[in-house]
Amino acid sequence: MARGFLYAVTVFLGAFLLLQVQPMLARRIIPWYGGTASVWATCLLFFQLLLVFGYAYAHLSIRFLRPTSQAVLHALLCGVALLVPAMPGDGWKPSPGQSPSAHILTTLLFTVGPRFFVLAATAPLLQAWFARQLPGRSPYPLYALSNAGSMLALLAYPFFFEARFTLTEQSGIWSAGFVGLVLLAVVLGWQARSTRGKRQKSPDADGRSMPTLGTFGLWVAWSASGVILFMAVTNEMTLNMAATPVIWVLPFATYLLSFIISFSGPRFYPRRVLIGLLPVALVAVYLMMRGAIATGADTRYAFGWVEQIVVYIVGLWVLCLICHGELFRLRPQAGRLTEYYLSIAVGGAAGGAAVALAAPRWLLLSQEFHVGIILLVLLLLVTSHRESKPADSSRRRRILRFAMYGLAVCTLIPPIQQARELLRSSVIVERNYYGSIRVVQLAPDEVKDEHRRLYHGKTLHGSQFLGEDRRRRPTAYYSELAAGGALMRLTADRASRNVGVVGLGVGTLATYGRPGDRFSFYEIDPAIVSIAQKQFSYLEESAADHEIFVGDARLTLERQSPNRFDVLILDAFSGDAIPIHLLTREAFALFDRHLAADGIIAVHISNRSVDLTPVLYNIADNLDLNALNIRTLYDDPEQLISQSDWMVLSTNVARLDQLLEYFKPHHEAGRVRLFLGDPERYRKIPLWTDDYSNIFRVMR
Repeated sequence: MARGFLYAVTVFLGAFLLLQVQPMLARRIIPWYGGTASVWATCLLFFQLLLVFGYAYAHLSIRFLRPTSQAVLHALLCGVALLVPAMPGDGWKPSPGQSPSAHILTTLLFTVGPRFFVLAATAPLLQAWFARQLPGRSPYPLYALSNAGSMLALLAYPFFFEARFTLTEQSGIWSAGFVGLVLLAVVLGWQARSTRGKRQKSPDADGRSMPTLGTFGLWVAWSASGVILFMAVTNEMTLNMAATPVIWVLPFATYLLSFIISFSGPRFYPRRVLIGLLPVALVAVYLMMRGAIATGADTRYAFGWVEQIVVYIVGLWVLCLICHGELFRLRPQAGRLTEYYLSIAVGGAAGGAAVALAAPRWLLLSQEFHVGIILLVLLLLVTSHRESKPADSSRRRRILRFAMYGLAVCTLIPPIQQARELLRSSVIVERNYYGSIRVVQLAPDEVKDEHRRLYHGKTLHGSQFLGEDRRRRPTAYYSELAAGGALMRLTADRASRNVGVVGLGVGTLATYGRPGDRFSFYEIDPAIVSIAQKQFSYLEESAADHEIFVGDARLTLERQSPNRFDVLILDAFSGDAIPIHLLTREAFALFDRHLAADGIIAVHISNRSVDLTPVLYNIADNLDLNALNIRTLYDDPEQLISQSDWMVLSTNVARLDQLLEYFKPHHEAGRVRLFLGDPERYRKIPLWTDDYSNIFRVMR
């Protein structure tokens, strides 16, 4: 009993540490790459690859080494891992021009890599030792316990550890837990060395129970399907909400919950019920991916954050239950455990590589979810054929098979329809590490003249009229009724202006440029730069000088000498995601160093689901800056003018007074709302720093 309890504690702790380190490391490095959703996908790929190597090492160790050799080798690896720090320091920050994927994988390999490898290998080693030392007890409950520890780690991270501890403190707590895990693993390894037998003999040596090649293939394919679906849903949520651990871990925890339920026993996988719910789950998730219920060009209902999270998570749960339920139905005898786990890990890595590496390169649109669904339905068909007998021609079986064929055909409709809708009026479509980009050209109608729009994901990032008489007009949220455009108009009293802009878009702000002005644009996505220069004319026709710096704005500004900007405008949203690394005290301290003595910062914070004004009021209070919230309620489709929400921060009280006076008539007319801040409200929100942020505290 005591030995079994020790195994249970060690397996649980190892799984907890294995999963907790993933969002912690991603939280550390995501500011270096602009907060893009692909950073988390790349981190997941790294951890999945290392999981494969860890499982392979465990499999080979169990198969070919004596028990004493297994224990000694694993103890040595644990000792080496303790010598390597888990958290990458500032020296690992990327240089301009480096491949994000390659640099992330390299950084993780030489920092947390050794410790993660040890954690990945420990779980299957412990379960194999358990099966050998306690042959009368099933090791599968340990696998469910491992997944329970993993899920608890994921849920505890955003709601407990991230909310209460800084990154430095989190790293210290995790490292202490890792030391405890190493000690427990060494003790169990020392006990396992006394197990009789020179080495683990190959189970089923006569080959009678040897899994077929087809079974190995199904293990890999079902595992890959589940990972593709969960990573695709994670990408959708991150792109349209926020690149933050709380968004990452909810799909991950759902994925693991399906593992726990499925591997708890056959009765926990109601196969017919779940397959019956499959079409419902697909329709629900497809609606969330569209973002709204629309009739023609009219949006009838737009989904909020809470609705999206609930539907995405419930839909993903149904899909992953099917994947993992089928995987459990194909489970082998205990003697084939390490091969089984290794196949699952290989499938997970293959699915991760498909989403993180292959999809951005080979899929023009974000259709990874569709790929995962098609794979799932095809696997159900294959499984149905494998399990059917020649004499089995019952009516129910025929109807079920016909329904599966029909569902397989139906799964092809959404990606085809999506491609038709998105490509119909698109001038250019590109996809890279930072997301999907489209330039749409719209013909004139009864309201608007001919114009072009730039979309990043589902979000409009700028527009421009094509007619000679209107193409130099500022549009969207840069009109003179918005804070950004108003600042350009009010600073025209200077002989020359030095303007910084974080987030290029289509270069709309350049239209305010005059001879002698200088605009410095900071844009992380090279594709956006190319499109702004070739598909829109704001930059080309601007009278001001301009320079574009490609790379993350924070890293670039850290390397530059103070620029003395008269105006610094921040508009660096990717999709609807919140760039948290640009909304911390440290980030604004950096921005403030790049301002002229009377300079001003304007932050575009439009978002229907998150209210960032308390965050920025807190930062302003901490840095002794004055702050003003300007909400433009007026929009004009004919002029392509949009509603917008801005925060303006500065030590220049005179300029803020000038803004108040400028907007006073519009405020009285109801076109604009001005807010100086409610200290009692915003001080309830903790100050956001590079070590701490909590997106749930600012949800509307």
